Amino acid sequence: MLRCKDPRAQEVLDFWFRGAEAREAWFQKDPAFDAEIRARFLGLYERAAAGALAHWQELAPDCLALIVLLDQFPRNLFRTSGPEAARAFATDALALTAARRAIDAGYDCELPEVARTFLYLPFEHSENLADQERSLQLFAGRPNEIWA
Repeated sequence: MLRCKDPRAQEVLDFWFRGAEAREAWFQKDPAFDAEIRARFLGLYERAAAGALAHWQELAPDCLALIVLLDQFPRNLFRTSGPEAARAFATDALALTAARRAIDAGYDCELPEVARTFLYLPFEHSENLADQERSLQLFAGRPNEIWA
């Protein structure tokens, strides 16, 4: 499906897009899924949060992996009501910056429909009205069957 230049980026995408099992866990609370992300990707997430993986923005698949790492994984890694809860959203701005760059470069047109969703979600997650409106534009007219 998607081939990354960086093997670590490939590992992120292989995990995230591994089939129906993963799709079921994307938008649900699943402690086992969250624990697997923590065990496999916490260190990589921390590197991305520190800006060490910004070079992943150079190619569409690697950029998608960076956005998943910065936007989706923290929602799983820090899904808690405890002191780490704010970390779930701490890298939203980095994810949004990468998503803007990806869309400006036309990366979304290079990716399968289901993958595009994860380029667009940082706009939906933003608290800025203009970003929310852009989210609606990006998602408008997209096929519903991508989730099947």
